[in-house]
Amino acid sequence: MPLRFPREVWERIPFWAFQRHLGRTVLARFSPRTNAQGLWSPWHSPALGFSRRPGVEPSRFQARGRLVGVDREEGRLVVEIRPNPQGVLKEPFRLTLHAALALLEGLPSLGSGVYLEGELRPKSRRMVVRKAELVPLWDD
Repeated sequence: MPLRFPREVWERIPFWAFQRHLGRTVLARFSPRTNAQGLWSPWHSPALGFSRRPGVEPSRFQARGRLVGVDREEGRLVVEIRPNPQGVLKEPFRLTLHAALALLEGLPSLGSGVYLEGELRPKSRRMVVRKAELVPLWDD
């Protein structure tokens, strides 16, 4: 079953971007942004591009950054995504993500580099972490 994004996502992508992909299955890549409550903001999530990648689940996300906050009571964590020298990102930004208490309890200490995998839930606009692991970052 294809993922159904909220209408505002489709309004942000220019029509010409779809023309060359008509009749094909494509993967749209976004640089997601969330607000302080951990709700995904399609208006502030720039589209990075499109690619033909059949078999990829479109509701999945991956992130690598520095763990800067954990709120066990609210079931949220905050990770800072920072630009690397070879990347296209110009300014750092923070993502507030949701996770189960068991996952939050197993997170490394604040300030550590983390790799996160999870899923976007478009109806609730939540990005939910399913896997977290300690990783070195380029500037460690």
